[in-house]
Amino acid sequence: MIALSQVGAFFKLTDHKMKLSLEPGELPFKVGDRIFVNQPYSTMVNQEVLTDNKPYFEADIVRIFLEFPNTVSIISERKEVHHFAVTVITYDLKPVGFYQNESRVTVRIDLSTKESLLFATEDKLLKEQ
Repeated sequence: MIALSQVGAFFKLTDHKMKLSLEPGELPFKVGDRIFVNQPYSTMVNQEVLTDNKPYFEADIVRIFLEFPNTVSIISERKEVHHFAVTVITYDLKPVGFYQNESRVTVRIDLSTKESLLFATEDKLLKEQ
């Protein structure tokens, strides 16, 4: 099993010396960051009885899932180094504040687009609305 633990690191199989490299990149937020999501909480969960406090909500990032260009990256060529680039990330979010007792939700972000649902502060979010 190969664990991809950090961006920019090299990983290798010890017996056959094949290297895997993850293209360096930047993610907008880290695990543990508190962010604002520019979408009503009720649209992200299947709870029709839920009333939204605001048209956005605040949450903490619990986990980040990295997605590569293909759903499954297949190595089919014999090469010394195989390069991978993260193209989409999924944030696992735990709502705080008004929704703190509600279910966690996920938000997928395509790193190639400039549009974002996530903001570092409420002020930045309100300026975008």
